[in-house]
Amino acid sequence: MSQESQWTSGEILVLRYFRIKKGGYADFYQASAEKIWPYYEKAGARIQGMWQVFYPEINGQSVPKPPEYDEAYLLTMYRDIQHWKNTRFDRIGELYGYGKEFDKLKEGLLVRAGLSLPLGPAGKFTVLRYYPDSDAEYRNSASTKKPDIRNDEGEILVLRYFRIQRGRYNEYYRMSSEKIWPYYKKSGARILGMWQTVYRDITGKTRSEVPDYDEGYQLTRYKNLEHLMNTNTFDKDPATTAGMTDEDYENLSEGFRLREALGLPQGSRGEITLLR
Repeated sequence: MSQESQWTSGEILVLRYFRIKKGGYADFYQASAEKIWPYYEKAGARIQGMWQVFYPEINGQSVPKPPEYDEAYLLTMYRDIQHWKNTRFDRIGELYGYGKEFDKLKEGLLVRAGLSLPLGPAGKFTVLRYYPDSDAEYRNSASTKKPDIRNDEGEILVLRYFRIQRGRYNEYYRMSSEKIWPYYKKSGARILGMWQTVYRDITGKTRSEVPDYDEGYQLTRYKNLEHLMNTNTFDKDPATTAGMTDEDYENLSEGFRLREALGLPQGSRGEITLLR
């Protein structure tokens, strides 16, 4: 199957980033959950989750200062590009009608617009796609029921962004799934998915600002901030390494080395954003 046919016929995810007036995230989330998402889900979209960016103090590490606004990410699944296009505001009523729930949708969008900073209530979006046969466990659960990726109290999510040599994403994904993720899964982390960026606009045409490298995003859940830190020290701490073997550590080391060779300067672990 060509890349073009994969794009037009396969499931996609849309990752949206929002800047929100300081202290306004709770109201932004409430308007989304109560007024906007119910309509979109009835129209066939799958809301995977919305999370707030946070900036914890981590001993011995330089952490960016929080900006003068709240930040959030929203992840939504669509059946394909046409489905996504049909759920844009000027067309979504054709999918599920213009009754009271549509009025509620409009109310929610107005609330979000009042809380949003210059990016606007729709946010900045990145379109992501699955690679063939990848993320099978995540795709099956997300397509058939509400996904178990909303956080319990104390849990955090880590969103990693990778820049990869052009045309090498498939190898990068394979090194991650075969060499690196088994270690993290044994340590109690849950790999929720890894996806490649698609360079298309809402019309399905290729955007003009395509970089000369591949881009990928990975989403991983941890029990808490301490769990995240322990899984990244690789010091065989009993709290996070029960059941690990020497082969697990060898594969982990080899995976990072191979990913380093395929990646660009941000490193084999990517640029990270902490979410809760």
